[in-house]
Amino acid sequence: MERAPTISIVTEDLDALNSFATGYASISSSLAAYFRKRDDGGEFVADGTGEHVSFSFAAGMITVSVDAGSIETGQGTITFTGKALTASTTATIP
Repeated sequence: MERAPTISIVTEDLDALNSFATGYASISSSLAAYFRKRDDGGEFVADGTGEHVSFSFAAGMITVSVDAGSIETGQGTITFTGKALTASTTATIP
């Protein structure tokens, strides 16, 4: 069985896609996605604490697609596909 873990980000801000290649590109070094922890009161925990969650992979591909029926309803998707996904529950956000 072959695995291809992915992280997808969907946005309606099509200008945000300008910094990514249209179509396909390779991940040249690594990719990390961070998820912020919230405390019991609903506030975000400080970035420098080791209480956040991160997912990362060292190599893979970036795919950018746009579905723009009209300017008002268009959205783009950036999909990062890697080879081996790693997770940490003690991450600090840089």
